[in-house]
Amino acid sequence: MGFQKISMGEAPPAKASLQPLSDRIHYYLREAIIKNEIKPRNIIREKDIAAVFNSSTTPVREAIKRLASEGFVEVHPYRHTTVSEITYKEYEDIRETMYVLDSFAHKVVIHDLTEKDHQELREMTLELEKFCNTDTLEKYLEINADIHIYVWEFLKNESLCTTIRQANK
Repeated sequence: MGFQKISMGEAPPAKASLQPLSDRIHYYLREAIIKNEIKPRNIIREKDIAAVFNSSTTPVREAIKRLASEGFVEVHPYRHTTVSEITYKEYEDIRETMYVLDSFAHKVVIHDLTEKDHQELREMTLELEKFCNTDTLEKYLEINADIHIYVWEFLKNESLCTTIRQANK
């Protein structure tokens, strides 16, 4: 039938931001899917993921539900969850939509930033530039996400902020 169970490696260390476990699991699975470490049509078993994170299946189920809403996985009730087959065009469409939302968010908050905020963003950007090569891509992406999150914190539109945060996790 073409399905293959995935074997999971070690869970990434908990981030200092104390993000909820379901968010970390979501990020871990999403990144593995995007990087093609978990292939389309592979089966994702809640118990296997829970074992990797030394947790119950509840946060795994929450992460999978989010991945399903984003189109990364397909949940087959009472059977299993499989990684969706996403086309490059679909991925580009999603990234384009996020670019528009993120750009709008930056335009909205730019006037609310203090000089101290601008300085913080400059320092973060300088740090980002240190990791602008293929050998340090993960660190680059992490710092880039931190910059965007820093800006989103200033959004007065909670719905927009929530949408952007969820789509970028």
